[in-house]
Amino acid sequence: MPETARFALRLPPELYEALQALATRDRRSINGEIVYILDQYVEEQGQNTVRASGDNVTPGKIRAAA
Repeated sequence: MPETARFALRLPPELYEALQALATRDRRSINGEIVYILDQYVEEQGQNTVRASGDNVTPGKIRAAA
């Protein structure tokens, strides 16, 4: 399994509930939903991500690795 970054995320209760509803609708975990939403945002912004290894990673590749 690919290594992933871990960190604590504090959310307002209303936002957490909205994410939970979206995740349930989309049959994802809340974590999976957050990763999906962030990946979509990065893709829309036309940005590439650079891993610590220096490899350029497009959002679709990030999603596939998650």
